[in-house]
Order: sequence, then structure tokens, then C-alpha cells
Amino acid sequence: MKKTLFTFFLLLIALLAISCDSEQECRHENVSQNTIAPTCTESGYTQNTCNDCAYSFLTERSDPTGHTFSSRTVSPTCVTGGYTEYTCECGASYVSEQTSALGHNYSLEVTDPTCVERGYTKYTCKKCNLSHVSLYTSALGHTFEETVIAPTCDKEGYTEYKCACGYTTTANITKPTGHNYKEEVISLASCTETGEIRYTCECSDTYTLTVAPTGHTFSRTVTMPTLSDMGSTIFNCSACGYEYIGEYRFYSDILENAYSNSTDVLAKGIDVSYHNYKVDGNGDYISLNWEAIKASGISYVIIRAGDAAIGIDPTFEKSYAEAKAAGLDVGVYFYTRATSVHEITLEANLVLSALQGKQFEYPIYLDLEDESLMTIHPSILNEMCMTFFTTLQRAGYYTGLYVNDEWLYNLIDKETALSRFEIWYARYPKYEEGELPTWNEEEFGKTLGMWQYTDNGTIDGIDHTVFDMNYSYKDYPSIIKEYGFSGYDGDFKFHDTGKTFVWVSSDTIKVRSKADYFTSDEYDASLDVIGYAEFGSRFEVVEKTEQYTAIIYNGTVAYMSANPKYISFDGLFLK
Repeated sequence: MKKTLFTFFLLLIALLAISCDSEQECRHENVSQNTIAPTCTESGYTQNTCNDCAYSFLTERSDPTGHTFSSRTVSPTCVTGGYTEYTCECGASYVSEQTSALGHNYSLEVTDPTCVERGYTKYTCKKCNLSHVSLYTSALGHTFEETVIAPTCDKEGYTEYKCACGYTTTANITKPTGHNYKEEVISLASCTETGEIRYTCECSDTYTLTVAPTGHTFSRTVTMPTLSDMGSTIFNCSACGYEYIGEYRFYSDILENAYSNSTDVLAKGIDVSYHNYKVDGNGDYISLNWEAIKASGISYVIIRAGDAAIGIDPTFEKSYAEAKAAGLDVGVYFYTRATSVHEITLEANLVLSALQGKQFEYPIYLDLEDESLMTIHPSILNEMCMTFFTTLQRAGYYTGLYVNDEWLYNLIDKETALSRFEIWYARYPKYEEGELPTWNEEEFGKTLGMWQYTDNGTIDGIDHTVFDMNYSYKDYPSIIKEYGFSGYDGDFKFHDTGKTFVWVSSDTIKVRSKADYFTSDEYDASLDVIGYAEFGSRFEVVEKTEQYTAIIYNGTVAYMSANPKYISFDGLFLK
């Protein structure tokens, strides 16, 4: 260790000797300077360094500048003392002139205990708002008053416990005693009218039970058609004497089919009901501005006669009188809710009661759109339409059917409707504002009698009311007046079409390719079944015998039973 230290000192002496020799040789003429400014606590100087030999030395020394303090005084609070803080720009600081904390000055707030909450004393410092709670007292607990509520017919009994603080609870629940009704017959049901039975309890609760009509018990008297008049089947109820006439022959010599074979618009019209009217303060319907309607280019109006739910439309008479006074042609539509041939016959008679003594230049339409009819078989719907039309035609009125796409294509027998009914067709195509809607000729290839093209039409001079708008493609006023329909004089007579029809009145019936099954006991019945006809299906009759009925089935002659349990030749039957 000593040898090592000795060697180190020898090397150090040699280096110093070399340095001294170097200084003596260099004049330090090529010197660079770095000036260091003084700070609050450190001296300033200039450092000189020889660029040739790296020798360094200091010159131009200056004293420290000393601190320059700014002061900030912090006032004392309830819990902390005050002081003055001195701070120099260099970051040095110190604190002096310290004062003691002020201490809290409390106020007291006493909260009394309640039934469910503890009492306590709250201490709040007036200076700093610091608070704390102490001196708790126990909750008082409820003091209940007991009330027993007896059960009634429809309400439970119970015991109510109520405290002065407002808290309430119940216990000891008992069941309602139940009603004890007494029965009172208000009216007996008849063939067509409902009956009523009233039930009243001692508690004054009451309700009325509606008893369904018993329905008619009909006998039939058949009058065969002739060349000069339509045939008929008179149905008479033995219970109430009600009578109606059923017939399925139509005026085909006037109505070739539903098409007009022309796209020319002959007249523009609207249809109205009580929905288009406003009501005054007395509940009376305010007249429409019929002069404005006519001035807008409207020449006819189809007026709603009503429906089975409301009876005759409350604005029917008003609309008829005022439209006629304004010089407009008039037709009628009736919104059906019937689901059977019998019900639609009653509706037809209701319509006839409203038409009496009036003249109409446009058809009396049956409006087929209520959802309650959508599940009825198409053949039955067509027969219902025929019954409605026949009833009105027999009274001298020209008729038609109102349908939309869904009903015409999917819900009724379209081919029968297009060949035997006038069609008022509802379809609302999209078109640009300002453009007139045009008929889509590709829809049928021909134009139907009347087209309802929008349900959102407006008329200048009538605010806040929209109308259904229609185009007529047939000259209905000329047809009706020429043949003397709907209150006009004419010499037209109904005549027999020469065809007989049969309807299926059972759920299904087999259709066979040969009559042998019905005439031979040894015939194999499994060989000739070509189809099944459903309830309500109608077929043209080729031949009638006691054993079988020959019909037109899918364009060819086929055979089915002649048993009246399964078929009907007048079509008026209920399932």
C-alpha cells in the first residue's frame, strides 16, 4: 500500500513539471472568455481559457447581488395561525410575524326526536360554517290508533293502524264477501232484437246482460223467373212475420261488365260523410260550402248513407238536400258490417228506407272494406253483394261495389265482380305535387267505372277539411235516366239470364268426373273424384236429377250430389 502511494506522488510531480514547462513555453495569446453573472448568493467572474494549451484562469470578479424579497400576509382562521411570507425571485423564502389561530365560535341548533328519527344537537361555527352533531336522543316510536274496516262485496276488509305522525299500515286482511245479485228481465230477445237481463246487488252494483236474437225461422215460397221479370224466393219468418225476397238474376243487358273501355274522364266528384263536417257549439253540423265545391270543377258527390253501427248517417239528409240545391249529381254508398246473407239483407232494407222519395244520378254503392268481413269465403262475399244489389235493384235502384286492391284481388271472386258488378275502385297512386294522377292502364288493360284516386284532396274555399276525390269513366246519369232507375221514369224490365246455379251448403263436397257413382251400386267411388268444393262455392247447373247435379267445374261438366243436405239452389243459407 505504501509503495503504491509513493509511486502515485512521483507521477504527480512529473505531470506538474511537464505543466510548468508547458506554461513557460505558451504565451496564452489565443484566449476565449465566458462571463458568469453574479446571483443573490454567488459572485460573478470571467473565465479565460487558452485555446492552444487549455490553460484556464479567472478575472473580473464581482460580489453577489443579495436577495430582493416580496411579502404576502396570510390572515389567521378558526383553526390555522396567520403569518407573513417573504419570497425572493430566486426562490429563497422565509416566514415571520406569526399569529395564533382564532378558534371556533359555535351556535347550537337542537332537533327533537320523532317516531322514527333520533334527536340531536348541531353545532355550527358562525365564522367558518364548520358543523358537527352530538348529544343524540333516541327515536320516540309510533303510537298507533286502530281502525277496523269491514269487507264489502268487492273490496277486502282489514285493520288500519295510524300514527299521529301520518304513518299508516294495515293487517288482518279478509276477503271480499262477493256480490249477491238479483235478476230482472228488462226485455225478451226476438228474432232480430236483443234481449236484456239486469242484475243488481244490495251494494247497488249493477250490470246488464245482452241476450242474442233468436234468429228467424223461415219458410220459402219460390217464384220462377220469366222473360219480363226477375224470379224471386220469398222468405217468411213464422215467429215474427218478417219477410224478404232473395234473387240472383241481374240486369246483364245494361251492365256488360265493370269496365268502361275508355280512359276519358267524364266527371270529377267527391264522396262525403259526417267526417267531413264540423260541429258548432250546439252540436249541429255546419253546412259545407257547396258553391265552392261546384266552382272547383266537382260535378257529383257520393253521399254516405250510413252503416249498421250508427244507422243512417246524421248528415245524409243535409248533404243530399244541399248538394241537389247546388246543382250537383248525387250517388250513395253504404258501409257494410254484415257477415251473412241475412244481415246484409237487413242492411239493404235500411238503405232503402233512406232512399225513398229521392232521385240519384249515380249508383247506390255497397262499401266493402270492413276488417270483420276479411275472413269470409270469397264466394259467400259475392253472394252477399248479390243479395244487397238484388234487394235494391228490385226496388228500382242502380247499384255498384266499392273495393280497393286488396279486396278485389284477394278477398272476393274478382272475375264474378268484374263481370256482374259496377266497380268503384279505390287506389291511391303516388304522383308529384302539381301533377294530375293518371290511371295505370296496365292494372286491368281497361278502365273501371269510377276511380277514387286520393283520400287527401282539398278544395279552395273549404279550410281544414280533406275529401276523397274520384273520376268517373261512365256516363252514369245518362244510363240511370234512360232506363228509369233511382227515382227516374223509364221502361226497362228485368229479365231472366237463362242460367241456374247451385251453392255448396256443407263444409265440403266431392266433385266427380262421372255420374256413375250416383246411378250404379257396383261402381268404384275412388276412381272419379277430381276435386272438392268448399262451403259457399257456386256453380252453373247443366242438369238436375234426383241422384246427381251436373255442373260446370273448371270449364268442363262434372257431377256432385243432389242431396239438399249438401247443396242449395237459391244460395240463401246460413252455416
